[in-house]
Amino acid sequence: MLEGLLYKRLSLSGDLAAGKASVVLLDDSEIYKAHFPGFPVTPGVCIVGMAVELASALSGRKLSLAEAKDIKFVTPIFPKGETVVDFDLALDGEILKATASVGGELCAKMTITLREDA
Repeated sequence: MLEGLLYKRLSLSGDLAAGKASVVLLDDSEIYKAHFPGFPVTPGVCIVGMAVELASALSGRKLSLAEAKDIKFVTPIFPKGETVVDFDLALDGEILKATASVGGELCAKMTITLREDA
C-alpha cells in the first residue's frame, strides 16, 4: 500500500462512474530517497498504484492491476512541500480511466484493467 508511505488521502468523493480524489505527497518518503536522490520524482508505477488504490477505496473492493492498456505520463510530479495531486477516476466494469493533475496541469492519464482480489 502506498497510502501512508507515499501519500496521504485528503478527499474521495463521487461514485464509480465519476470519482474524484485528492492526495498530498509525503516528500520525506523512502521512495523519493531512491528515486532520485537530490532530485526526487514520483515514479510512474506509483502514480498508477495510487489510482488503483483510490479506485479500490471508491468501490469498496480490493482491486489490483491486471493489465496496463494505455498510460501516458505528460508532466513529472515533483514532491515539493505539500504537493497535492488530484485524480479523476471512472471505473466501468474492470476498466479504469484515470487522470492525475497538479495545480490543474495534467500529469498522467491512463486506461488500465483491474481485477478484484480475494
